[in-house]
Amino acid sequence: MIKIIRTDLFRLFRSKAFYSFPIFIVLIITLFSFFSASKVDKTDESAENEEGLHIEISIESEQKEQNNSEVQEITTKISVLSMAEKLADGSILIFVGIILIIFCTSETRAGFIKNSASAVSDRGMLAVSKILVGMVMTIIYLLEHAVLTVLLGFIFSLFGAPKLEYVPIPAGEGFEVFRYAVLAFLANMAIITILVFMHELTRNRALGVIAALCFAGNIFENLTRTLVGAVQDAFGIFEGFDIAKYMLFPNLAEGYKADAYNPTIVLVLSLIYILIFGILAMTVSRKKEVR
Repeated sequence: MIKIIRTDLFRLFRSKAFYSFPIFIVLIITLFSFFSASKVDKTDESAENEEGLHIEISIESEQKEQNNSEVQEITTKISVLSMAEKLADGSILIFVGIILIIFCTSETRAGFIKNSASAVSDRGMLAVSKILVGMVMTIIYLLEHAVLTVLLGFIFSLFGAPKLEYVPIPAGEGFEVFRYAVLAFLANMAIITILVFMHELTRNRALGVIAALCFAGNIFENLTRTLVGAVQDAFGIFEGFDIAKYMLFPNLAEGYKADAYNPTIVLVLSLIYILIFGILAMTVSRKKEVR
């Protein structure tokens, strides 16, 4: 088992697709900083008290009515909370899902699967290894995103205006933030497990990429809510039933302070998905013909 994991990690770090994430992050942060910076009025009391849940480059504008001139200074806000939010909104999952599917399907195309299958007594461990690779990718990409965002924010603050602001975790909420981050990570692992199961079942790269995009973009969740709403309107049943409460990312999307956030449901659903689809992936991997 350990040998298979080491082999998969070696293949992962040799894959060109794996290194595309930091390039995309640099481009996205740079473009966002220059073209989509948010404007905040300094005279707005709510803006001054904003907790800054995101790592962002924001332009604060102060309008002087005396001479009709506008003074702008760039502030780089850095917050630890935004890292958990990146896991909860699918920003990391979209890259992990797509690149994981490319990684998984490449073993069949390049013939690695034959060597891997012959090296283990239980071929179900091949699916487990892929899930663990997805977990490693999630952690690495999250750390890369944090480092690159802080580094680029610091550089932009030096060239724009020497003002760098760190927004700490609110006092007394450290445990809530930690629990929220763990649950968001488990939700990502649940989706990764489902994607590995789909790969073991179909071994189709196009289908896997589409599924990763749908999961990261909450398309499946939105479709389910639409169908449930249509049934409620058409037949008058399930009145007052909110299906979003029993979904992973809708529970996490608005943060740990939102009314929709239910940590117990997220924990239970994540563990159920990981367990069920993990077992299914192992079962399919054992029975599927190696070619």
